[in-house]
Amino acid sequence: MLVLWETDEPGPSRVDYGLTDEFGDHVEQTAPAMLHRVVLRALEPESTYHFHIKTGEAESDTFTFQTSVKESTPFKFAVFGDSRTSVEQSAGVGRLMASHHPRFLLHSGDLVSNGTEYDQWEEQFFTPLSETLARIPIFPVLGNHEQNSEHFYNFFPSGPWYSFHYGNACFIALDTNTASGGFEPGSEQYGWLEQTLAQTNALWRIVWFHHPPYSSGSHGCSVIQREALAPLLERYDVDMVFNGHDHIYERSFPMRTNRRDDEHGIIYMVTGGGGAPLYPVDAGEWTAFATSVHHCCIINIDGPHLRLHTHDINGGLVDYRWLCKDPAFVSDQVDSLHDPARNAEAIYNLGALCHRDAVPSLVHFAENSSTEIRRLTAEALARIVEPWSREALESLSGGDETETIRWATYGLALIARSAPSHRLAELQKHEDEEVRRHASQGLKSIPTDWARAALASAIGDSDVIVRRNVAKALAPASHDVDSSVWITALRDEDAMVRVAALQAVQGLEEIDELSDVLHELLEHDDISTRRAAISALSQQPQMTSLEVFLTALHDEDQTVRQHAAEALQELTGELLHHRPEVWRWWIEQQPDSN
Repeated sequence: MLVLWETDEPGPSRVDYGLTDEFGDHVEQTAPAMLHRVVLRALEPESTYHFHIKTGEAESDTFTFQTSVKESTPFKFAVFGDSRTSVEQSAGVGRLMASHHPRFLLHSGDLVSNGTEYDQWEEQFFTPLSETLARIPIFPVLGNHEQNSEHFYNFFPSGPWYSFHYGNACFIALDTNTASGGFEPGSEQYGWLEQTLAQTNALWRIVWFHHPPYSSGSHGCSVIQREALAPLLERYDVDMVFNGHDHIYERSFPMRTNRRDDEHGIIYMVTGGGGAPLYPVDAGEWTAFATSVHHCCIINIDGPHLRLHTHDINGGLVDYRWLCKDPAFVSDQVDSLHDPARNAEAIYNLGALCHRDAVPSLVHFAENSSTEIRRLTAEALARIVEPWSREALESLSGGDETETIRWATYGLALIARSAPSHRLAELQKHEDEEVRRHASQGLKSIPTDWARAALASAIGDSDVIVRRNVAKALAPASHDVDSSVWITALRDEDAMVRVAALQAVQGLEEIDELSDVLHELLEHDDISTRRAAISALSQQPQMTSLEVFLTALHDEDQTVRQHAAEALQELTGELLHHRPEVWRWWIEQQPDSN
């Protein structure tokens, strides 16, 4: 066990420790230092140790930590990432994790905004997480914001990649930044990874690194990392991969060779909600569940059972997923569906396991007289995501119990690509905003006229998430959308809706009907809106007067000025960069300038 702390003044180090608060053992380092590293050795397994640190006259409180468990002992750990930027949010996630009493923490990278700035380590990482880190060991990986700085290695001397065994699980930390050595086949890290996977006989294999092979956030999928690492992870039956980078939460289907494989696939988790500003989230073909929320993952491993529960910063349950390597347990749950005394629990468990073979039995519960059974069935079918559960989900969406309708709509949205449902168009008008959000997500993936019509009718929805979904969904088919829809979206109070609409209209052959509102948006207070507006206008500069672009050259934002200069260049054939006085002089010299 490494105990690390920092002092303002150099001094000797001493750690007193033991199985009681009377300690009994100690380690001393007499050489004065400001960054203190003390290793406690020969610790008893499955034990709680008390410890106390001292430097000069300064002393800490007494803290505790727990040592590694035996192979047969259940244990719990937590995962989070991208904790940088917001001290308040990061501290909240830290308290949330500590409340679940995990044995250790995994961090998926981006601990601070700029790893080369020493002060940020105190301000953004150690201070907000101090109470948590004083009691719970942490195992981080390098994110891109650490920038391979020496500070990371000073605080975490394990290096850019490492592994450890805990209970019946093997944990492998990787570095997917190219600046620190590479991770592709042939690299030192890749060879080490292959050797580590080949040598372990652990029942559970957990890998974590920063860049997500599968993500529906703003950064999207890290394809280079996926192509380099996924085949090797698949070959050695890795169970779960945790990533950060995108400030969202996302759980993939079990994936193998870039497609869903419930039997042999790897579940990829994006856990980038540790404190950094949240990103919008969409859904890909790999997405089993995704949302934009500050969160942490709590994982319990008990023999052949792995149970993941994700909680938001307020403690609410966001998502859950179980894995089981005991076929007898799964068979027992399927059999229990026929037992009225046990079927509710069995429905829940099979939904948590996402057990596709249970769908033929589960669909019969859609007509059950029990409200609770129907709700559990809707949740289970939505989580399993099997296309031929469509009729059951449609039936469940037609009741009057809101939670059941939400889950049923969510399920219909997830299967919409392969089993489109007209019911989603009706649900787009539902009074509950969460139902409408799910419906709009599902309609996005249905490339039909009726789906586009349903989405277009919701462009003025009272819920901003619905409007964002609608604007993004209609963008690829912008030519088939009435201009009145885009005018409504362009004048939306939400910047993301406006920008999505502005990006959509860039591809239109004629923007005459939209020109007035586009010109209005060039004077908007929001920079992202002005950028998107000038970009749209510059795509067809002949539809806009020189004066409009000349005015835009005075914008405070460089991107706006650059687009305006490029449009003027295309219109005139002159290369005068973005100096407004030069352009004004040139225009005045033209014969028809008066």
